[in-house]
Amino acid sequence: MAKQNDNANISTYYFGLQGSASAFFASKVLSNLDNVTIICKDKNVAEKFFIDLKFYSNRNDILFFPEWDTLHFESVSPQKEISAQRISVLNDIRLLSNHVVVTTPRALVQKVIPFKKILNNSFTVKVGENYERQTIINKLVKNGFNKVSLVENNAEFSVRGNVIDFFPANLNYGVRLLFFEDTLEKIKIFAPETQLTIEQVESFNIIPTKEFFFPETENKEKEAIEKIFKKAHDDNIPINDVRYLEEVLKNKISAPGLEMLQAIYEPLESYFSYLETNENFFIVDSISFENSLDSLEEIIKEREERLNEEKNLIPKREDLYVSNHDFLSKLKEFPNTYFESLGVDTDEILKKDFVKSYNIKTYQNTELKIEMSLESEGTYRGLKNSIEKSRKKGFSICFVIETDSRIRRLQKILLDFTIEAKLFESTPSKWIKLKNRFNVAIIKAPLTEGFQYVDESVIFVSESEIFGDRTFESVNKKAVNFKKLMGSLSQLKEDDYVVHQDYGIGIYRGLKHIQIEDEDSDFIEIDYLDSKLFLPVTSIKKIEKFVASEGQTPTLDKLSVRKWTQTKAKIKTAVLALAGDLIRLYKDREVARGWRFEDYNLEDDRFADGFGYKETKDQLDAIYDALKDMAKPKPMDRLICGDVGFGKTEVALRCAFKCTQHLKQVAVLVPTTILVEQHFSTFLKRFADYNVKIGAVSRFYSPKDNKKTLEKLAQGEIDIIIGTHRLLQKDVVFK
Repeated sequence: MAKQNDNANISTYYFGLQGSASAFFASKVLSNLDNVTIICKDKNVAEKFFIDLKFYSNRNDILFFPEWDTLHFESVSPQKEISAQRISVLNDIRLLSNHVVVTTPRALVQKVIPFKKILNNSFTVKVGENYERQTIINKLVKNGFNKVSLVENNAEFSVRGNVIDFFPANLNYGVRLLFFEDTLEKIKIFAPETQLTIEQVESFNIIPTKEFFFPETENKEKEAIEKIFKKAHDDNIPINDVRYLEEVLKNKISAPGLEMLQAIYEPLESYFSYLETNENFFIVDSISFENSLDSLEEIIKEREERLNEEKNLIPKREDLYVSNHDFLSKLKEFPNTYFESLGVDTDEILKKDFVKSYNIKTYQNTELKIEMSLESEGTYRGLKNSIEKSRKKGFSICFVIETDSRIRRLQKILLDFTIEAKLFESTPSKWIKLKNRFNVAIIKAPLTEGFQYVDESVIFVSESEIFGDRTFESVNKKAVNFKKLMGSLSQLKEDDYVVHQDYGIGIYRGLKHIQIEDEDSDFIEIDYLDSKLFLPVTSIKKIEKFVASEGQTPTLDKLSVRKWTQTKAKIKTAVLALAGDLIRLYKDREVARGWRFEDYNLEDDRFADGFGYKETKDQLDAIYDALKDMAKPKPMDRLICGDVGFGKTEVALRCAFKCTQHLKQVAVLVPTTILVEQHFSTFLKRFADYNVKIGAVSRFYSPKDNKKTLEKLAQGEIDIIIGTHRLLQKDVVFK
């Protein structure tokens, strides 16, 4: 599609860009351009650049074009989320007036489906039009949407009565189609994590979420099968090894690797075919970019040769990938801007008369890192010293912190050194332009790395440069709050018995979509002996699955009688009797004296920095509440619940660290020997920088080793012991 750009022969170089300065200067340059593709050497660099660019830039059209997560020529399909995002970006490039795309060489050398495929399989729905709902459902399935009971992620759809929900590839929200008979009455955009409506629209264009389509006609289907058989014959592959593909194509059966295999019979196009003549290319670190291209071509060639030798059916290399020669030739048809970490212009580049170049004085925050590494544990004097030195040189400092809790913590640390850090609720470019900008400012946002810009006398400092490395969320990650809320519902099947805390035992009949006073809502239907109950999904906590002895069938309650109320009254009496026993027990515990640990302090903050992820609100609440209990003079009595992977171990680590501060021994009791090993490894890693001795006992160790470990525990040579029920035996003694 693209033709030669009049400015194609002009190349611009920015030298000396350290840290995230490349993203900063890219944001300044692209502010005057409509369409830009930015190429980083690999996925990790590209994802970080994407995060940094979104921080520095004022544009809201910055997109990420991912590469497949498969090996080259591998007969497996990429993740659905990746294909959905790729299609969404390609569609936006062609249809939107402006775009900024961050990507990698690997994503660009791989050929893509022609735009006409996306266009022919897209369809628009409009309010007031008549549709056969089954036709819409069939189109959604054809375009790669999976049917689920509740829409939460990309490329999913659900059907409930007169409602069709789906999560499109080109939106961070779900779309709800509400019908009256065959007429589309409303189109609502909703948040999948809460299911709440955000806005109503009059029409919506639905695009595909996959990168493969079956042949559209019988003739094309026959032609595709013939080409597959011919390729197998030419490559000396037994026809029986590929005959399954005939059934796959004829019966339109989903099979792994079809996205790759379609290149055998369906011509694919390059990324460049989607571009207009006003496209601009930014290359981040040209040497790394060229090395990445060279390495890619070698790997692709090696994979092709090996798989052909092994008699695997794969397309020709030129049918699936753009060669380096063709790629670089295409690149020259557009203006190129290079962002280099090198600090000096190279003679070879500058002797060309069509090159512009700029030397920029930027530096990494090396001095800060050195100061932080030399400081005493937890004092943050290195941070104070670095700030004072920078301010004496006339620099203003902007800390870029992602979470409110970390912002409050940083402000407290700096206030202890009589340094005021003000929260600046705007963009970094506006902060720089302020005549009387804050000497020390904080902006709430993610940033992977900071840098120093000499000409403007500003320093950007990322959260990880102060508190240690953090794991940034993937650019595709979606919120899952509603998924947690619906966790118990996902355990239910239709016709399961459930217990409602107010109405008793009924039968779960599934989710229903009901319109009440012109408002559409989701309800849980429960059958009772005499009537039905429709419970709003927001009240889901009022029900739970009925659990009884195997083979026992419960008696259903009636909404019209008070039997359940009477049952609850009897249970209440029994609970009151139990409560009396518990009151006496807790009275004894209340007067018992325990060890009073210190309140939360900077040492706890420093240990928290070793956690490589962003804590959830519930996780932080659990940590702070547990440590508050430990600071009381009575024994702690707290139960912390959470699903696998929700951060319970981190809560235990923080409490264990508090114990070691007071030279107290800690016992960590786990249910299985495998968990002993996992927790032993985790504790060793987290306490690596502290003088804390950790041991473990389980069946994985010999009786001799377990005995030696327990002897050390009794002598006080082990601070934290991890084990199964073995720790409950009488021979386990603490000092």
